[in-house]
Amino acid sequence: MRKKTLYLIRHAKSSWKDPELHDRERPLNKRGHRNAADMPARLHDRIGSPELIISSPAKRALTTAQYFANELDYPAVNIRVDKALYFCGIEGYLRILKNVPKEARKIMLFGHNPDISELLDYLSPSEYEAMPTCAVAKLVIRDHTWRALGPACAEVVFIDAPKRIPQKLP
Repeated sequence: MRKKTLYLIRHAKSSWKDPELHDRERPLNKRGHRNAADMPARLHDRIGSPELIISSPAKRALTTAQYFANELDYPAVNIRVDKALYFCGIEGYLRILKNVPKEARKIMLFGHNPDISELLDYLSPSEYEAMPTCAVAKLVIRDHTWRALGPACAEVVFIDAPKRIPQKLP
């Protein structure tokens, strides 16, 4: 079996300009657009093209996913949108992940805090600080199967974020 790689990505910084706008419709702000373009370009050589991208339906998450898709040569029209990634807790995330086709070896999930940070802590044997906006965490699943996801089942290879100083990553 081939190893499974999971990228957890928190959406980029969103705008709070329009208080009347429903939360799901909030767009990225100027910094969010800049970070959503910079992060996949910065990590391009280390992450390559995913086989599946799944995003929350919230505009800020889906826009972030589209930036990554464009940079990583993934057809943006193939981004799978799943409402379980919009504040449904880690149970929603796990339900999605456990139903990923077994052939998919490298996937990206675009979501929100606190859920995405809680999922990172759940899958990893260590605890991490909350993921900042547009942060990327790379995890390798130890059992090489999506259905086997459970507590501490993954190794965190790296976590990177826009405000971190770029470093050599594995």
